[in-house]
Amino acid sequence: MLKYNLFILMALLTLLLATTYDRYELVGAQMLKNPGFSDNALGWKMSVPQEAVSFPGEGTVRLRLAQPEGSVSLAQIFDPPEKPQLWRLSAEARTEGVIAGVRGWEKARLVLSRHGEGGRWLPGPHHVFSLTGDHDWRTYTQIFALNPDGVRDLRVSLQLPRATGTLWVRNLNLHQVAEKPAYPWLCRSLLLGWSAFLLLLLRPLLRRVGGALATTVISLVVAAILLGTLMPGELRLELGKELKRFYAESLGPQAELPRPESVEPPAALSWVDMDALLPAKLKPWANLSKLAHFALFALLAAVAALSAIRMRPEALLPDLMLLAGATELMQFLVDGRTPLVGDLLIDSAGACCGLLAGVLLRRRLPRPPLAEES
Repeated sequence: MLKYNLFILMALLTLLLATTYDRYELVGAQMLKNPGFSDNALGWKMSVPQEAVSFPGEGTVRLRLAQPEGSVSLAQIFDPPEKPQLWRLSAEARTEGVIAGVRGWEKARLVLSRHGEGGRWLPGPHHVFSLTGDHDWRTYTQIFALNPDGVRDLRVSLQLPRATGTLWVRNLNLHQVAEKPAYPWLCRSLLLGWSAFLLLLLRPLLRRVGGALATTVISLVVAAILLGTLMPGELRLELGKELKRFYAESLGPQAELPRPESVEPPAALSWVDMDALLPAKLKPWANLSKLAHFALFALLAAVAALSAIRMRPEALLPDLMLLAGATELMQFLVDGRTPLVGDLLIDSAGACCGLLAGVLLRRRLPRPPLAEES
């Protein structure tokens, strides 16, 4: 029961930190000009006929596009900071009947994009929101780590790029922020608590499997799972980008990924959207991380089931579910990572399939194939 109680305690503390504690504090004034649209479009640059943008009052702006051949954009341009800074961009938004354009990034969007010499768009994650369909009012917030190297200007843009429908936005805010000194200490404390939980969870498991080979494989798989869990989001995106490009080059010139310069500059595309531009041959590669989730948990479960000597293999399932839940919740404490219910389900499905395969194979063999009883 101790492991279940510790899991519940750590889950509650992690969720409490993630949902109620504001990690950042304001260190500067409002940076947007006319953020409440009290003077209509004053301070904003419109790239469309004025009738596509209206100001219904109460600090709200409305963008509407009827034909997918056009685009609607409302933007402000800023000089880059002299040194690296954190900026927080937030807004309330509502959409009605938004239909995405042909390309995956053509949606109702609020972005903060970086541009270099000649107005060339610079790649990086810049979405605050990217919406289709109907959405009621909701607040969206994003923190951007800005490095001035190679940046000529920064642009905050409300967009309907070849996406038909209506977008309402209000309460726009752009501020420089700084991380509160207590936050890293809280994260490290919680990660230490999760480490204690994993030790409590995994030590009995390793004692119940036989054989140096099985112990080594299980240890390496758990290490790989934790490495993927604790990898910062920016590093993970860069690694994914390079893996996709390597795979594209292995297929030949016709399958190469589009270069950032080939993306239309007015649409500030992030690397998260690169999957929308992948050639058909590369679509399966885009789900590499999901496949890795499934494969690692399946391998862990199968090896544990085949090598268990002091317990029924079926009894491993609760521990595997706890491991899957812990690795997802720990992502709340890692920069740029977000736990996903879908990933938890994929981990669980992999564990169940691996366990089933291990149990079936074990029943066909005269003794546990990876176990060495003493």
